[in-house]
Amino acid sequence: MLEIKELEFLEMAKIDVIEERLNNHIKFAWCAVAAIFGALCFMGGELYRINGRLGAIDGLKEKVTKIELQTQASLPQSSFEKALPDIRSAVADARKDRINVSSAVVEELTSKLLASNSAAPDFWPTLSEFVSYRSTLSYDAAATPVRPIGQYSFARVPDCIDSLPQPMKITSTSGFTKGFYENCRLVLDSEEQNKKLNAILSGNTPAIMFQNCLIEYHGGDIKLILAWNKQPFTFMVPQGDKSPPHVYHLNLTGPAIDFQNCLFNFTFQTAPPSNGQLLTTALLSQDPASASLPIAR
Repeated sequence: MLEIKELEFLEMAKIDVIEERLNNHIKFAWCAVAAIFGALCFMGGELYRINGRLGAIDGLKEKVTKIELQTQASLPQSSFEKALPDIRSAVADARKDRINVSSAVVEELTSKLLASNSAAPDFWPTLSEFVSYRSTLSYDAAATPVRPIGQYSFARVPDCIDSLPQPMKITSTSGFTKGFYENCRLVLDSEEQNKKLNAILSGNTPAIMFQNCLIEYHGGDIKLILAWNKQPFTFMVPQGDKSPPHVYHLNLTGPAIDFQNCLFNFTFQTAPPSNGQLLTTALLSQDPASASLPIAR
């Protein structure tokens, strides 16, 4: 039989073996952790370098787009019209990537587009793209919840005609403040919206300002009342429970619809109907931050 001391010796030997194995496992685990950490650091460094390169590429793309638009804006009119497909592409890139160019370039592009032959290849698609892009440059996003969330998509806002506008107020026998909508969406070639808005304009709110709104146009027929020409209107303004209302007779001449700080999203690939052409060129010829549409019905 084994002596007690021999047993103790064997037990100690077993413990040493176990400890050695544990130490080996721990060393292996730490080596694995170190290897993983090293790999992560390497990957992180690579990702950092990749992001840096992507940032440099984005910066280069922005510079190239700006140079393209500057060069195109300086072209002679005849060369400008031949380059419309390329101009459309550059404007689309600037709009998608939210690239700003100088006001001088924007003004020159505007002037040359207005002077271009409307039958030139790609004229109307270029015009629609440029009207949309130009509105993003003057648009104050802080004033409205209308937010671009992609190239041609926007955060959801209610349609304007889902409710009545803020009413007009008569200030004198010949003066008034306009009714207004704000923070909503108007589709200019929507038959349903056209009918509802025309009913409002023909009623007690013949002049409406759209403020901080998303204005869409897809190249269809526009059947909106856009302007009045000596149109008679009668307004009854309440004066209290006991007093009879004041009656005002006004003859209205001028735009029925105005836009202030609106984001225009125009998308069409072919020439729109004549009223759409007039509307698009009228918007292009005005300050996009505050535009009206004095176009006959």
